[in-house]
Amino acid sequence: MSNTYQKGFVWVNQTKWAKKAPVTNQGEIKEELNLFLYQGDETKHGCVVFTWVELSGKLVPKMHVYDDSWGVLCAMPQLLVLMNRKVDQNITANEFVEELLQIGFTDHTIR
Repeated sequence: MSNTYQKGFVWVNQTKWAKKAPVTNQGEIKEELNLFLYQGDETKHGCVVFTWVELSGKLVPKMHVYDDSWGVLCAMPQLLVLMNRKVDQNITANEFVEELLQIGFTDHTIR
């Protein structure tokens, strides 16, 4: 991935058109954030999705990387460093967003 890409995210639950999140086989998704790379023209590339699901009575983040997004994940090494620092801390979506902003992500959520 070129250095001309910037990092962005959309907080799905905070969008003006957000509806009740779907039920998955691991319980109801409580929060969802989509992370991506984009260029100046706002063309988005790939999508790494974080969802918060209830597991053993706690809300925990779960990362999904789709087939076209491995390069996007590779271009975000600071994201993995961030999540490694938060192991077993049950980071909330609010805390995650604050951390993303601190490491250079731009919020593209339409509220």
